[in-house]
Amino acid sequence: MPVPLNPFVDVTRAWLTECCGYLVNDSVPVLPVQKTPTPSDIDLVAIRLPGEPPRPCFAKLEPNLLVECKGWFDSDSSHTGFFRHLELNLDLLGEDHYLQPKKLRPRKEQPHLFFLRQEVYEKGKCLFGSPNFQRVIVGPYLVAPKKSRFTLDKLLTEYEKRGILVIDIQHIIADLFKFIDAYSGDREQPDR
Repeated sequence: MPVPLNPFVDVTRAWLTECCGYLVNDSVPVLPVQKTPTPSDIDLVAIRLPGEPPRPCFAKLEPNLLVECKGWFDSDSSHTGFFRHLELNLDLLGEDHYLQPKKLRPRKEQPHLFFLRQEVYEKGKCLFGSPNFQRVIVGPYLVAPKKSRFTLDKLLTEYEKRGILVIDIQHIIADLFKFIDAYSGDREQPDR
């Protein structure tokens, strides 16, 4: 079945495989507990290959990852839309929870992150054979709105307390360019 183009997934997959030494699978289906009109999946499942140490700038990445990529089309197109989306979902997690409640009221203004549901966590345990994995959310523009109760650092810290790493796609792209630049420096440049 053809998969719709999602540049966030494609760029993140390239970064994980080329720069970080992971073996990556995509679009891993997850059966939702509640009936939904569309099937759900985990965008990327990644396992660091043996002998590949973590790169210094992303040393927070663990060997086993479940990755959710949220592109511009997944939230409003403003620079603060992704931040607000994360803030809403953090409220659903509450003070000390790492999963959303099983029963959620529908919200039209901002969808819930299915990625934070029990079904996805259980699928991760099944895939890795243990709960030893990290959840990663990649998205655009990690910019706090002026009237937010969180600073960017505070929001990221709150997610990290729940075992979730949030990464701005711009940092991934910058790292990819560093990798390309370092690699191309080892090769002879063609005459122009």
